[in-house]
Amino acid sequence: MKKVLLSLVVTLLTASANNEIYLDQSGGSSTFTIKQDGTSNNLGASAKRSKLTGNAKTFTSITTGTGNELYVDETGNSTTTEIVITGNANKVDKKVEGDSNNTTLEINGNSNNVKVKASVAEDVANTVTNSTTDITVDGNTNDLTFSMVDTDSVFNLWNLVGDLNVVNSYQQGQTGGIGHSQRVDIFGSSNKLNIFQLGAETSSIDLFVIGSDNNYTITQTDGTSATYTNPSAITGQ
Repeated sequence: MKKVLLSLVVTLLTASANNEIYLDQSGGSSTFTIKQDGTSNNLGASAKRSKLTGNAKTFTSITTGTGNELYVDETGNSTTTEIVITGNANKVDKKVEGDSNNTTLEINGNSNNVKVKASVAEDVANTVTNSTTDITVDGNTNDLTFSMVDTDSVFNLWNLVGDLNVVNSYQQGQTGGIGHSQRVDIFGSSNKLNIFQLGAETSSIDLFVIGSDNNYTITQTDGTSATYTNPSAITGQ
C-alpha cells in the first residue's frame, strides 16, 4: 500500500489582522506548517476547534504577536508537534490522545496562557501513552496547565526562565500501567509550581532551581483512578 504525504503550508504575515484558520483533517503521514503573525489571529476557536486525526503526522504552528489564540484537538500515534509562541497575551488550548507522540512547546514572551489536556470531553479520560512533552518558557507571568488523566508513561521536561510564572502539572496513571516522570529546571524568582502525580505505579520528579521566592507544591500518591474526583479542581482547567 502506498503512503500518501499531504503537506499544508499556510502563512499569514500581517501587522494586525483577526485572521482565522480552521482545520478538520483525517489521515496519516500528513505535514502541516502554519504561521500567523500579527494580532488577534485564531487557529480554531473555543466553539469550533481545529481537529487533526491520524498517525505519523507532523504539525508545526509558529505564532508571533499579541492576543492570538490556538484551539487544537490532536488524535493519533507517532506524531510530532511543535508549537512556537513569540509575543504576549497569547493562548494555546490543546487536547491530545495517542501513543508515542512527541510535543515541543516554546514560549517567548509574557502573560501567555497554555493548556494541554489528555481529554476530548471535559474531564473524560482518553489514552495517552509513551509520550514526551518538552516545554521551554522564557518570559514572565505566563500560566501553563498540563492535565494528563488516565495516562501511561508520560514524560514532561520543563525549562523555565523568568519570574512570576505559574505551572500546574497533573499526571494520573492507569492502574497496572507505567508511571510518569518530570524534569523541571527553573531559573528565576517568584514562580509557582504545582506538580501532582497519582497512580499505583512509580513516578519520579527531578527538580533543579536557581532563584528566590519560588513556591513549590509537589504531591505524589499511590492511589488508583479513584484517588481523584475532578482534576479541574486542582489544575484550574
